[in-house]
Amino acid sequence: MVHFMMIPHQFIPHIAPMMHLADRLAACEGVTCTIFVYEKLLEGLPTDGLRDGVQFHALPPSKEPLSLWNPLASGEALGRVVNEYFDKELLGAGGGIEGKPQYHCLISDLLLLWTVQAAARLQIPRYILCAMSAFSLLMRLHSPRTEEDKARPKILHWPNIIPGPLISNFFATNPNASGVGATFINRSANESAGILENSFSELEHESMAELQRMGLNMIPVGPLSSSIVPAKNFKGHSNENYDDVGDECLKWLDEQPPTSVVYVNFGTTGFNKFSTEMVHELALGLEGSQARFLWVLRPPPGLSAEEAEQVLPSGFEERVKGRGLITRGWAPQLQILEHRATGAFLMQGGWNSTLETICRGVPFIAWATFADQPTNVKFAADGAKLGVMLPSRDPITGIWLKVDKHVVENGIRLVLSSEEGKLIRKNVQNMKVVAAKAVSPEGSSSRSLMSFVKGLQIAEEHRHTELPN
Repeated sequence: MVHFMMIPHQFIPHIAPMMHLADRLAACEGVTCTIFVYEKLLEGLPTDGLRDGVQFHALPPSKEPLSLWNPLASGEALGRVVNEYFDKELLGAGGGIEGKPQYHCLISDLLLLWTVQAAARLQIPRYILCAMSAFSLLMRLHSPRTEEDKARPKILHWPNIIPGPLISNFFATNPNASGVGATFINRSANESAGILENSFSELEHESMAELQRMGLNMIPVGPLSSSIVPAKNFKGHSNENYDDVGDECLKWLDEQPPTSVVYVNFGTTGFNKFSTEMVHELALGLEGSQARFLWVLRPPPGLSAEEAEQVLPSGFEERVKGRGLITRGWAPQLQILEHRATGAFLMQGGWNSTLETICRGVPFIAWATFADQPTNVKFAADGAKLGVMLPSRDPITGIWLKVDKHVVENGIRLVLSSEEGKLIRKNVQNMKVVAAKAVSPEGSSSRSLMSFVKGLQIAEEHRHTELPN
């Protein structure tokens, strides 16, 4: 019997893969998983499709607000809540409280460094789930961490992973930002027993091999996917609920020719790094491409109700009427990606969305703006040739480039109607098959996951046999 304590960062892009991992682990005999989630977030999570071995522990609310833009502080606040639970419920004066859950392994989000001490308190091994690509983790571990490093960033060469050189601060949204985040993640990775990577060997073998050479125990377990999808009433990190427009979207797609539609969705928080000007350039690029499109639109934050209504260029919706559907509601992303009419996915490049589009054989067009997005799509576009990254970042200088309507238009035309686009489509269709095989019962990720669980089970058996009578 192995009981996993699973602690994700409390953002849906981090909670979802942890849930998927728990669902996969619970398929193994003798495995139970308990996921720690704030009670308020748990109310909106879809738990009906989970296996019986998956359960949740509802955490009381943190006294500090959950901030998407300060994930390290939000993670530390989560640590204070969890450690209070440890003190009250798990760890008594004698080292434990009779009748309380016994955990054998802690699986933590990469961003939660405090779980190093938490695992030590519980005297159990700590593994981390990496919700970004292996290549992004590799880049992050080479990011500048000191003022000297930032002043003289390294030029990195991995020709077996990605063509051409990259500057070491390519990962950072702000190349002049503090190196605290890079140091934090470096410690979190290196002070773990292993890294459960949400990717698969056939896609990222070289990146994971490079991480292995750096001394990390890489365990590919992806793509993490199941029947679990975010509930329609899940607010994520928005203050709004959205109306369900799934039927409208799917009915409209039914009327479109095969592989003709660009699906545009930057997620509930995707436009947080966008200005109204950037939204205008995106809209005008869609218009100029002459392509059909389905756009799930979320306005940038900080706008008044009147400004939000006017976030699109004047007359845009009228000009594209008939070939473009713009909705501001909740749309069923996986069903849209699986629809025969969908020909490309225009997104920001979070790893969850990147894997979702790869696993459904749909090429992507990515406008990456923050966090791990630039390196996720740099690898997936330039390394694996599965989509197109709009040139928003200079790979050598790290300088952010202006993405305008012409860049958007050219990216759409390349994917939908060029010879290069045909090759991309062929590559992503092939990778769809490979990804499905990786998580099949005899696939590479399934074998890797089973080996991980078996190793813990054997270790637990040895621990019991070595205990004094």
